[in-house]
Amino acid sequence: MVIAAFYLLLKRRLLFSTLLFAISLYVKASLLIFLPIFVVVVWKQKYRFIEISNAIVASFLTIMLFTLPFAPKNPQEWLFSIYKDKVFTQQLHVITANAFNIWAALTGIRERPDSITIGPFTYQLLGYFLFGASMILPLYKIYKKQDSRTLYSVLSITSFVSFMVVPKNCLFGNHL
Repeated sequence: MVIAAFYLLLKRRLLFSTLLFAISLYVKASLLIFLPIFVVVVWKQKYRFIEISNAIVASFLTIMLFTLPFAPKNPQEWLFSIYKDKVFTQQLHVITANAFNIWAALTGIRERPDSITIGPFTYQLLGYFLFGASMILPLYKIYKKQDSRTLYSVLSITSFVSFMVVPKNCLFGNHL
């Protein structure tokens, strides 16, 4: 769905693109790694504020509609607590969850908490820094040239770098 969201975004179908992107995040929160790319493309396409607002509101309402069967009384509160208390905080807090990434190369494939330090930084903070720094060039590239080849290259690079440097590929860990 996230690929379809970006395809529709390139076709300047903001409403449907935003809906698909929101549903993708609803299903798989780790796709948040693509949010900066989505924002840059929307920014560069120079939509009016009302178009962006309508797309965001429609997406929010759609997600709330999907949540109603699980929490008919207060879907937004239920959804917020699920993500805050379970999705982003009860995941494995380890450097690598049996993934062959940079941390496995440095520490071996075994469970080690992402809160241990390497120099003055935790592995988690170092991973976030490396990921953020690695996003500067791809974001600039997609800002300058918005075609399908560039977009899908940037999405691929983002996925690869996230897998390689972000411990356990979770962007929030226990900081939310």
